[in-house]
Amino acid sequence: MPSTAPTRLRLELQALGENTNTWGDTRLIAAHQRLEESVADVVTKTITGNVTLTSSNYVADEARAAVLKLTGSPGATYKVTIPSVEKTYWVHNATDASQTIGTSGGTAATVRSGVLAFVYCDGTDTTVADTKLNKIAAPDASVSFNSQKITSLATGTDSTDAANVGQIAAIVTPY
Repeated sequence: MPSTAPTRLRLELQALGENTNTWGDTRLIAAHQRLEESVADVVTKTITGNVTLTSSNYVADEARAAVLKLTGSPGATYKVTIPSVEKTYWVHNATDASQTIGTSGGTAATVRSGVLAFVYCDGTDTTVADTKLNKIAAPDASVSFNSQKITSLATGTDSTDAANVGQIAAIVTPY
């Protein structure tokens, strides 16, 4: 029975009794290198249009990387196509526009320009952990901004809206 490659990381899984006295020379080292790539490798892709990450069994490729750094000034949103397998990526979108990442057939996730986002693929669809301010739970204690101020708040129109200093002064009676 010959070696096989699992679908996610595409490492060489040696068959029983295969490669006697030669497994450690190059194949085991190569398998360890593929594991290292999946945990710590950074692949930089210059975005000028839609791209598909390379994906190959047993050898270095782009899709196995832990981090994808997207660079360039495409001025538009393009798609980075990944293999249709379960995997997570850190995606650093250093381009001047939002970019999408997804499989060829599923729902793609959008990574905003300038954001480092955690992207999860379930084998079909991708999801990005890109928490927006309106999705963050309200703090249950004081929040320090390192002695910095929040300025230029818009005038609130609802009792739950943010208020500026002038609005607060109008409703707070000084002692």
